[in-house]
Amino acid sequence: MAAGDDAGSDSGGDGGGPGQVALEETTQHLKRALPAPTFTMACIPDGTFFGLRGEGVKEFFKLPISANYCMSCSDWLLFSHNGTCFLMDPFSKVTLTLPNLSSFCLVDEPVGIINGRDVLDEDMVGPLQHMDTAVSLHKVIRCSELLVAAIIDIGPLRTVAYCQPGSTSWLVSGLGSKVFVMDITCYEGGGTYVHPYLVESHGALLWVRRLIYGIWDNDTIGGTKPVGIELEVFQSDFQSRSWVKVSSIGDDQALFVSQSLSRSVDVSQYNLKGDSIYFLDDGSCDWFWKDAPSSCAVYDMRDGNCFFISLPTVACKDVKMLR
Repeated sequence: MAAGDDAGSDSGGDGGGPGQVALEETTQHLKRALPAPTFTMACIPDGTFFGLRGEGVKEFFKLPISANYCMSCSDWLLFSHNGTCFLMDPFSKVTLTLPNLSSFCLVDEPVGIINGRDVLDEDMVGPLQHMDTAVSLHKVIRCSELLVAAIIDIGPLRTVAYCQPGSTSWLVSGLGSKVFVMDITCYEGGGTYVHPYLVESHGALLWVRRLIYGIWDNDTIGGTKPVGIELEVFQSDFQSRSWVKVSSIGDDQALFVSQSLSRSVDVSQYNLKGDSIYFLDDGSCDWFWKDAPSSCAVYDMRDGNCFFISLPTVACKDVKMLR
């Protein structure tokens, strides 16, 4: 999560009942005044937020377990309670209610061409018609005040869904039955383990590809020993419909990439290392992270070196709890 975007307008959902009451109670717990941050923040899965500045890493605040925190979405936090989800800006206190995860319907999509071959309507909707299961959110993006997009899992299917804040159901694309959705972003304008991320920077759409190199090792738990890591950046060329590899993202820019959120920030504003990519342990490639000194790392585009940032292992005196 990084501060900087303006908050949207309030949107509420329909209905009441225990789920809605619990959601409102959780919202009230979170509505404690916090100063707007003057630095970039990173959030780890347990709800702890760290301020990242040039002089080091500092724990800023931690969400209580009762808040049911799921993930960050730019300046927004996603919370869930009994299937009911909402986005909240913890600094402006604006809240956007999302549809229940068990409420979704298929988008009426036309016949199209995916990866050079025809895809029939019945091919897309078939796997979804017989699924009686809740939606699991993998990534959420607030595209505008009226649109929220997400990568979702429905059983074995990973696809794209979208909704309007306050609406009663998700609209689900059946395209995921034919293509594996890796990442989405809102854009205007041995072996090797590849993890792709999309991020917008200065009006350009960038594709960041993280490659972790490993070799088979019977003496290593999991059988794989890490031997290196590399991050490559490609810029979309819409005229040629291709991705062009770039060697630099600019000395004035740094990228933060993760499965749930990726964004570009101005390093002068936050006193960060320029032409660098910050990333966290996202739960993949456990064999790479298990012996790492930290779960936060930085890749330098200029020399290809990767170094870890030490995160606090105990609570700091100035940690602020949202209650």
